[in-house]
Amino acid sequence: MSTLLSVIIPIYGVEKELLELLPLVHKIMDTDIEIIFVDDGSPDRSGEIVDAFANEHSDKYVQSLHKKNGGLSDARNYGINAANGDYIWLVDSDDLFDTEGILSIIDRLRNGDKDKIDLILFDHNDFVHSNDVTQNHHLNEEHVVQAVDATNLLAKLSKSEIENYIWSYIFRRDILRKGDIDFPVGRKFEDVPTTYKIFDAVKNGEYWHAPFYYYRTREGSIVNTASIQNSSDLLVSIDEIDAYFGKLNRLHEPTVQLFLFKNLALAYVLLHEAKEVASKEDYASISGTINKKLLKLRVIGWPLQKRIGRLTMLLNIYLPAVHTYSFIRTRILRKER
Repeated sequence: MSTLLSVIIPIYGVEKELLELLPLVHKIMDTDIEIIFVDDGSPDRSGEIVDAFANEHSDKYVQSLHKKNGGLSDARNYGINAANGDYIWLVDSDDLFDTEGILSIIDRLRNGDKDKIDLILFDHNDFVHSNDVTQNHHLNEEHVVQAVDATNLLAKLSKSEIENYIWSYIFRRDILRKGDIDFPVGRKFEDVPTTYKIFDAVKNGEYWHAPFYYYRTREGSIVNTASIQNSSDLLVSIDEIDAYFGKLNRLHEPTVQLFLFKNLALAYVLLHEAKEVASKEDYASISGTINKKLLKLRVIGWPLQKRIGRLTMLLNIYLPAVHTYSFIRTRILRKER
């Protein structure tokens, strides 16, 4: 039997969280499901735990791979290179998921026309403690399955109706190969330079409006740690977005312009979050780069709140109450207003 789905789980320093995740992984295991753990040089017992799990379930296809520490992107790339599935799902090892919901998606991929489904996207809920998580979300009449393609996925992404969360969708592995897509090693916000490329390759997808994934929020994560590098790395990704759509002669598209603005706004907020720890020279340099990129945007037809947000950024008026900033803080950075 061919492998339908490769579930790739990079691990690093998560021995406690793994004990919560592994029972869920066990529930979705099957003969056509491949589980790939990538131990990214973890300093704790995480590697031993997944080795034991793989040995315990030797009747199923479980890989426990070990490598020198290279960061999340490097571990994801490593797992993808070892994958055999028609589809890929990248799971963060400190998160959880709804087993019934994911099994529903697997059944859809298994029994549907695999040649016509490029991606299935689903919603998520945040949690702090695992006892806050409610399992067994079934897709029912309250939930909507929406047909999506590259056009409306990118539109939703530019309007923040969905976000750059690689774990929030299962997608065809061929998309990575055909698009020469990988995760940028050593760069933060690694989902930003990958998700839009994956979405742009989707001809036939589905958006399941149901919370099948649980994202663990914690202090010390990338989005909650002030650093000038956060903004700097994001600007590199913004340059790549510009180059990608420029090569396709699509920079003029309103969706692309709004997508660039969304990421510039995020870079601007990240810069201000790091103001107290950044040097004056670095702060001025990045601020100047952001302003130059903002001035190049075509704002005709933009919603008023977007135009106000761009103007306050150009004037360097950082007011967390401004809609653009408060939205980024609460929805993307998950901070208080």
